[in-house]
Amino acid sequence: MTTKVPQMSQTEIENDIALCLQQIARAKELEVSGYYKDNEIKQESIYAGDAMSYAQLGMAYALHNDIAEAQAAFRTAAELQSLPIRMAYDTEFDNYQGSVIVRGAEAYNVVDCASYALAADTIEIAQLVCAIFPKERPKTPEKTETIDEFVFALDAFFKGEFSQAANICETRIEKFLAKPSKKLTFNSNYYTLHLALWGICTGDQQSFDEGIRKQLTICHHEARYGEWKGMVPGHYAEYAVALTNLAILAGLKQQVLRVFKILCHVKNHRSM
Repeated sequence: MTTKVPQMSQTEIENDIALCLQQIARAKELEVSGYYKDNEIKQESIYAGDAMSYAQLGMAYALHNDIAEAQAAFRTAAELQSLPIRMAYDTEFDNYQGSVIVRGAEAYNVVDCASYALAADTIEIAQLVCAIFPKERPKTPEKTETIDEFVFALDAFFKGEFSQAANICETRIEKFLAKPSKKLTFNSNYYTLHLALWGICTGDQQSFDEGIRKQLTICHHEARYGEWKGMVPGHYAEYAVALTNLAILAGLKQQVLRVFKILCHVKNHRSM
């Protein structure tokens, strides 16, 4: 596995910014023209697609060091991604539709939404989507269960239930370590996230740093060899940035990740 960090040129990043802006403009044109309605494209799919476009724009702006623009794009992405989640689970939401929502409301959507919100310094959106995601769900595959538990741990943390959040992470960490993989897999990816979050919940700087280091190793590998090779999402360490922002809010230091810039003005959770 390579340890050399792949880089994108400023020209490549600027091209991606232009492409994202074109995609966003095109989506607006399609909506105004009635294309979505004529083709019976569901609203939650539109929200989810637009959220992805704005998130990629935020990543590109961040890599370009356009901080205000990055945060604005991430904020819009978080707001848009939260809508399908609220449509599925928030009974007090005006457009609540429950189980008929089939796109944009899975656990990984909640994790993405929370990461966008933390990058944008809008932690309240992250708190909301994690809180409304259902704790009782039908038996799910191990892969899905891993993501569900990460959402539950985030929710417990946001509510100040640090021991509960740490216990959820610890259980998942122990499961991975009981049968570790030397290859980059879905489970090894979430192991790094649970490890970093466990460090945040317990105030263990060393564990947090180790989780972020391991996550960055995966990001660097994917940027060079993965499906996002040569593209902005492959070079922006989305979850590492989000968890680093969360760690700073919790009073830990940023010792591993050079975040593009962190503008957090939310009270330390441990003082709430």
